[in-house]
Amino acid sequence: MVLSKCLDMFIGQCKLKGLSEKTIENYDRNVNRFINFIGDIDTGDLNISVVNDYSTHLFNKIKESNFIKYDTKLSKASIGTYLRDLKVFISYLEDEDFVSNIKKKVKLPKQSKKLVKIYSNDEINDIFDTIGSRTWLQFRNRSIIALFLDSGLRLNEVIQINYSDIDFRNNFIKVHGKGDKERLVPIGYYTKKYLMRYINLRPLPNKDADILFINQYRDRVTMDSVKMIFYRINKKTGLNISPHKLRHNFATNYCINSYQQYGTVDLFKLMTILGHSDTNTTRRYLHLANQVIISKSNVSNMDRFMKK
Repeated sequence: MVLSKCLDMFIGQCKLKGLSEKTIENYDRNVNRFINFIGDIDTGDLNISVVNDYSTHLFNKIKESNFIKYDTKLSKASIGTYLRDLKVFISYLEDEDFVSNIKKKVKLPKQSKKLVKIYSNDEINDIFDTIGSRTWLQFRNRSIIALFLDSGLRLNEVIQINYSDIDFRNNFIKVHGKGDKERLVPIGYYTKKYLMRYINLRPLPNKDADILFINQYRDRVTMDSVKMIFYRINKKTGLNISPHKLRHNFATNYCINSYQQYGTVDLFKLMTILGHSDTNTTRRYLHLANQVIISKSNVSNMDRFMKK
């Protein structure tokens, strides 16, 4: 059986399992990347050598997105995501006896542990100055950036927000997260201010009046359109921001501010805000925050010695 037919069966099984629409879309897109590269071959011709050829192709591939041309290659994180989704598909093929002994041989790239850049107040001001504050589209963009930076939302969570999800009186938003899990996330004064200004200025959506973020054609914004916002900001400021980097900044600054104000960090509260399923993922932000705090407060023993 050819791979495309197997993919259809795999996607059908994912739907029966009740996986989220976003997860299924990712599987479908990333496995199709593989099929488009090697061709719609028969499962009998699938082996680890073919997968390794695809891995090599990914390491040499230039990063690209709709309407955006980048000058860098795919990151190890992106390559890892593509290959992990492919491994899930290969695991399905093995379970169905289409192939054998391939999944365990697929090697994922080792992820380098890089420190998250903490943007300064001046850099954040540069971001919002670059966006502007005159038109409804500019206030839309300000609201979107603020939700990443001030509330730590994911990209897909931001574009899925509806007007009815916002509680302006109590200053929180109902977020539709991974696995169809809903959570309440607080919003700050300026995020609320930008949202209210945007809502007052924007035209009504074409189809569903409850859609919050719309494009110039009055349809719901897409992931690619938000990526274009970031691309333009990066071209003007040179800051290299992204939705995920701003989410990292929110989480790290949350830990720093909480520690400075209360002397401790409530990881379970941060875990809830970020929508993590356990504290292991959340704990890395505490580790980074501790490094930032220590670097700022460290007293040099040599400096004390040399002053004597």
